[in-house]
Amino acid sequence: MTSRPLQFAVLFFVLSGMMPVSAQMLPATGAPSVADSRPAAGAVPSFDLSAVQDGYMLGPGDRVNLLVFGVESMSGTQIVLPDGTISLPLIGAVVAISRTPADLATEIERRLSAYLKNPRVGVTLQALRPLRISVSGEVLQPGPRQLQNLLTAIGTAGSNTLPTVTSALAGAGGVTNRADVSAIVLRRRLPNGQESERRIDLWRTLQEGRIEEDVFLKDGDALFVPQCVDCAVDPRVLAYSTLAPGKIRVRVFGEVNKSGSLELDGRATVIDAVASAGGLSNLAAPDNVEIVSIAPDGKVTNRVINVNAAINGDKEQNLQLRDQDSVIVRRSIGGDILSGLNVIANPIGTVANLFFIFRNFRNY
Repeated sequence: MTSRPLQFAVLFFVLSGMMPVSAQMLPATGAPSVADSRPAAGAVPSFDLSAVQDGYMLGPGDRVNLLVFGVESMSGTQIVLPDGTISLPLIGAVVAISRTPADLATEIERRLSAYLKNPRVGVTLQALRPLRISVSGEVLQPGPRQLQNLLTAIGTAGSNTLPTVTSALAGAGGVTNRADVSAIVLRRRLPNGQESERRIDLWRTLQEGRIEEDVFLKDGDALFVPQCVDCAVDPRVLAYSTLAPGKIRVRVFGEVNKSGSLELDGRATVIDAVASAGGLSNLAAPDNVEIVSIAPDGKVTNRVINVNAAINGDKEQNLQLRDQDSVIVRRSIGGDILSGLNVIANPIGTVANLFFIFRNFRNY
């Protein structure tokens, strides 16, 4: 006959083996389930600096926070020096350039292992260096440039983020009104030396609010904005967007009341330029106004428009101007005749005036 203590021992062993299973099957009250912790379908995750730390390659000017667990004297903020290194007690200079924060932490742990037992090191980005990128194509100021990250730009802790495509275009003076912002090309060199290419459609951002098209940039990225050739981009809509330049410079010559170089609104048209130049003179030919544009590749485009038609509401004639355009107002046929008559009449008038002066002198 089995003793009572032995029965209690068997019962306790069985219950203790079943408890973990029960606990796993029944989550604690108020604790979120795995399904509850997942982001909702279609939600766009907000950008977090930690999301880029794994793939971010350190370079001169980056500020990192170094934490050596258990050794407070070696922990603190470090700035990657121009030679690409940081300096630490005991181990001296450590190469940080072209390494991710995780790789740098592993290297520091390896070097410290000669002095410490099982060192544990954490490296996190505190502030990003200015990015060197290139912008070419249909922008007002193509070429290489530096972009500040948000923390460096506004000096506010906790606001660290990478520049985006739109901030790069704004830094290049904005896009021209012939830019195809639906087919912007982003070229990026990967850590393995290969080059990747991605198409950026900012027209969808303008039309549909697809902010995910405005991707974050990395050091060494290159942007190319192609020219619109039978594309769906409406230049008038583009001109009222934040991608367009705020101001353009246009030259107005010929039969206007005040010719010269003018600074106009980025959305300015031919009528705006003529009005800013004081309007047409009496000798002007409103139907013979020439617009001269020079493309970034040096190609010259000439267009002749009718200002009277533009004033009467013909949008095809009221062209939107581009930066560095020239507006040339030609003289009318009647104006040429009047000008010719003035050329002939001026000497005759001068001789007549001399004759009357001489006659009056003789009378005295």
